[in-house]
Amino acid sequence: LVTTAELTDATPAVYAAHIDSRDKKDEIAQQFYNDKINGKHKVDVMLGGGAKYFGKENKNLAKKFKKDGYDIVSNKDELNQSQSKQVLGTFSEKDMQLQIDAPKTNTLLVDMQNSALNKLSKNNKGFFLMVEGASIDKAAHPNDITGVMSEMSGFETAFDNAIN
Repeated sequence: LVTTAELTDATPAVYAAHIDSRDKKDEIAQQFYNDKINGKHKVDVMLGGGAKYFGKENKNLAKKFKKDGYDIVSNKDELNQSQSKQVLGTFSEKDMQLQIDAPKTNTLLVDMQNSALNKLSKNNKGFFLMVEGASIDKAAHPNDITGVMSEMSGFETAFDNAIN
């Protein structure tokens, strides 16, 4: 799951949690950890925003994922150094910053997608990858045309990268 929103936002959450309200973000993050298939976590790669839902205020979920073998990353350098097949990367407390406003050192959608593709492509059984440029929609709500265009450009880069 790769998103510029919080990992617990509606779109990524639908792939790994089942709950009666999209606003129950702590519970969604807990389901990411607790819900397993044959004793294994359902999602190997989780990259986006929403660090607050994986920290000490919500049962130290990041530490639990780390104990289970996940790399826990919070910036582009850590993401690039990640060696585990499984990774939890939260690059902001809530939604990620719009590309146009972010420093060059920030992790971009294409960076997260590249990491996910590198990890998942090693599975000879295939994989499913959800990549969401959520900030397009989030910039559109307040009619931030510059933000929308910036995020569309970032999504186009990620799309072209995936096709290649």
